[in-house]
Amino acid sequence: MNNIPYQRKSGQFERARGIGHVPIIENKFVKNELKSYHISHQEKVDEIPQELIFDLSQEINKETLPKYIFSFDGSSKEVEVDERFPSTRLGYLQIAAVLVLMEEIIEQEKHTFINPSKLKDTIYESIQPMVFPGSNIRKKNCTNLVESWRYGIYEIFTKYVIEDTALLDIYFTLLKYGKERFSGNNIILKKCAATERCAKNIPVPKEGCKCPSCGLELFPTDALRVYEEVYDLQSNSGPLNRMMSCLEHLYMIGYLEYLRKRRLDLLSNTAFIIDGPLAIFGPQAWIHRSILNFINTHIYQNLEDQSFKYPIIVGIEKTGNFAEHADIISKFLKPQTLMLLTENYIYKYILSCQKPQSGEYGSETYYGQKLFYKTKKQQILTITIPTKKKPLFTKEILKHPALLGTLNLLDHIGTIIYKDALIPIALAHSYASIPLKTGSKILKILSQKELNIT
Repeated sequence: MNNIPYQRKSGQFERARGIGHVPIIENKFVKNELKSYHISHQEKVDEIPQELIFDLSQEINKETLPKYIFSFDGSSKEVEVDERFPSTRLGYLQIAAVLVLMEEIIEQEKHTFINPSKLKDTIYESIQPMVFPGSNIRKKNCTNLVESWRYGIYEIFTKYVIEDTALLDIYFTLLKYGKERFSGNNIILKKCAATERCAKNIPVPKEGCKCPSCGLELFPTDALRVYEEVYDLQSNSGPLNRMMSCLEHLYMIGYLEYLRKRRLDLLSNTAFIIDGPLAIFGPQAWIHRSILNFINTHIYQNLEDQSFKYPIIVGIEKTGNFAEHADIISKFLKPQTLMLLTENYIYKYILSCQKPQSGEYGSETYYGQKLFYKTKKQQILTITIPTKKKPLFTKEILKHPALLGTLNLLDHIGTIIYKDALIPIALAHSYASIPLKTGSKILKILSQKELNIT
């Protein structure tokens, strides 16, 4: 239970005692318990095993650059909408897709580092904002908050489009490559999303259907299971972020498919960069298999059949355990050096507090392989590139047709504005982000106006 201060009649909140922390710091049990803890990053690294390091400077410099770069990022914010009832909330999110011309970056590259703001007049962006109900709020045609989310997600997928294709169509195209969740033209729901306790393995068409057992409405987007983490008595920032992450990957899939259907030559000369790893976590993790198969058997195969090279597809992690570790070991790597991450290394130095998974690391969430790369400009990056079938932990990853082209691109798109940041991602973030203070205030005003709250 959160320790929320009492509010006095004057309107001021109760103040904590100046010595309120003393019982904690003097408690012997607390002190002994702290001594028993182990911190993952305290595993000291004196050197990197040479078999994990690959100097690729000669090979990288021979690669050509793509003509275009797509980048994808999202931002979410949950706001209180009624001061009298502060637990009443709405959730907002934005997804941004940004197209940058490589020739403009090359022109700016005459400077040591490039300022993304100098490129804003030469880029093309698509921003799609969305809203979700929070605690104490439901859609007027729904009986509760969970049903409101289920219906709202389906509405978003039917009404929002990527270029000329509805998100729902992109979703169905993708799931055809995940055979265990697709049959005929139907998505298979493992259980009834309306009650979660009646029918199982229900085929649901694109337009939705009634549950054969309880008769309640089911939607194909229920398979994402976002609703499972929605609660009426607490913050719903968790499912909001799950939805945002899922949409970022779907948007990338949408643009991959858009170019595949129209211009394979352009697809081959376009890079796709996503903010974060090439992975899906939580209840939606099963989608990663569909994405893995979509990229390999649909995108790559179509290009191979027409003798085109693979497009660059890469995820960039700015924060987290891996990015923090990369920063620590950067001093051991020369520019244009790639570092392979084996399972032994990951669980010894990066995730030493976690129990090794029963399968290979990332096999249930990742559709790519995680690597460290130190660019020509000495930025240390944590990257993920697509793999065939499952993550690789050997130097076989060096044979990936798009690896060298990916590293060459990363050498050219660094910016000094943010630590170890890349221009396309910085631009996507600037369009997607909701300002922490002013954004919350404006969204609160919008919410109050549209909900007639005075």
